[in-house]
Amino acid sequence: APTAPRPYTPEARAAALALIRDHIAVFAGSRYAYVRYAKVRLDEDDLRNGEAELRDAAVFVPARFLGVLASPAPKPDAVPADLAPLADRWVHTLGLPSAPTNTPALVNFAAAARTTGLVVSTHPRGLVLAGPAAIDLAALPAERLDALITLFDTPEKFADPAIATRSLATLTRQGPWTDHARATPEQLAALDQPEVRWPTVPAASYDFTGFNSALLGSAPPPPGEYPRILFSAADVPALAARLRAQRLGQLSLIEIEELFRASWWDPSTSDGALFVKLAAGDTANLKLGDIDWSAKHFSPANRFALPHVFNGQKPGIYNTHVAYVPECLGTMALYCLLTGDDARGRQVAAAIATYFRLREPAIDAYLAVPDTVFGDDEFKGSGASTHWRGMHALVSQMNLGLCLDFAGKWMTPAEKDLMRRVIAKATYGRRSYGQDAPVRFRDVNWVTWDLPHFLALCAIEGLPGFDAEGYAAGAETVRAFLDWGIDLHGQIYESNGKNIGGLQFQLLSMVALARRGENLFGHPHWRALPAAQVQTTSPTGRVVVSGGTYSGSALSLQFLNEVRAFHPGERAADYLLSQPLLNFANNTPGTVRNES
Repeated sequence: APTAPRPYTPEARAAALALIRDHIAVFAGSRYAYVRYAKVRLDEDDLRNGEAELRDAAVFVPARFLGVLASPAPKPDAVPADLAPLADRWVHTLGLPSAPTNTPALVNFAAAARTTGLVVSTHPRGLVLAGPAAIDLAALPAERLDALITLFDTPEKFADPAIATRSLATLTRQGPWTDHARATPEQLAALDQPEVRWPTVPAASYDFTGFNSALLGSAPPPPGEYPRILFSAADVPALAARLRAQRLGQLSLIEIEELFRASWWDPSTSDGALFVKLAAGDTANLKLGDIDWSAKHFSPANRFALPHVFNGQKPGIYNTHVAYVPECLGTMALYCLLTGDDARGRQVAAAIATYFRLREPAIDAYLAVPDTVFGDDEFKGSGASTHWRGMHALVSQMNLGLCLDFAGKWMTPAEKDLMRRVIAKATYGRRSYGQDAPVRFRDVNWVTWDLPHFLALCAIEGLPGFDAEGYAAGAETVRAFLDWGIDLHGQIYESNGKNIGGLQFQLLSMVALARRGENLFGHPHWRALPAAQVQTTSPTGRVVVSGGTYSGSALSLQFLNEVRAFHPGERAADYLLSQPLLNFANNTPGTVRNES
């Protein structure tokens, strides 16, 4: 007999789906099922849980899922035609009715299927198939059975981790973790138990005293209207007036103006010439690195680290730790919103669309890479098909959602649809740092640095390709960082220097959540943060004590100003803004204009 394809290859997936055919398949521990080839959720209300459970050798599923046994059989929705590269990861919707109120939460699936005349096939590993004919699961070759079980992986966890260890080169070479660490039988038994449901700080303990709710603006507009993530179009005049009335706002606008006048707004400069081409959609001779982006030749050896500066471009603004072109274009779009510059706003909207149109082929190629390739030596375990971090270099994760949000007002319908498509391809079925682990582990700066995944999802909420599961995971992470990344005394788990960037995305995500009905600004750990920073700042203000890399850093001027804006009476924030490390007192409109 021919050798079965290795699990986590496209061939193995296709063979496993062919085996399921017109059956309904469930697996203990997964929240997914397969209904006649289509991956669906067992519970369409509980997006992140709703898992099947193994009880006394029988697999129990959420009661609502029994709706699949109805006649006529429910039909799953289709993958949008322009999102075909997502077909393998798409979770279809059946629109099943809710279970009757007197039904148990979980029901024996095999028993229920038999009552409708379906033939049930089972395997002791927790697999159940129900269909028109029996399938001898016990007779399947080991690798074919493994491939079938991997269909039930979720973006957070493997259906059976041992399969990955057997099938992915880097994990096979590494071997089971028990080869490298001692574990007692009691510890191993504990790990086999259901995941701990870590508590969250109760909402009853939140303190919203002095909270400036006006900064949350008006309600988010209907899907596809922009801006929408952090504020709405109706809120722009008030935000613009606030900026003009505050020194830090004035300084920011002046700095943007002066830097752009000497670069992007001057066609005689490298940046300015590029802006003209991008705004006109002129992509002739524009190239990002020496990489062939076609799916046929796109080699994983380059690790998909596409540069964000075009060949021959000479950046006119000093930058570090950012994707230069989209960072500048996104900033320009926000500036145009706040200053009412519609003419230049239209230019930057077109430029943003052109930039991401150039990157879309690389995103498609990345989507075609299976986990067996990510797990080979060439990648050294640096990616996975469900990892958001692998997308960073392709889509400029910090700017992706905000570029659409700030520039969408001036985009044509085709340009907005392009951005929706790019964001969906980049985000769907992926999880950001820490989301493949319990919430207790989401206490480091990496989890907040990855929150632009959540912000990008906010940009396309309600549109085709919006990943509701990914959105829920992002909201969970924002809460978890407040619970575990900041303690009850307001002390951050890691150093200030490591958290400066991540805290910015944490705050922006809190704004987005609050505008959508979940206000975390009263969280007691968050409220204690400014006072804790005062306690770790020396009397001279020149030393801040925090543990870890860049431990002597003060929190950023921008972040502290935002904290104070949402709680204007926060005296600790006033004190921190006065510290010499920030040099705010010496920054005036004149000095900033001269330095820029």
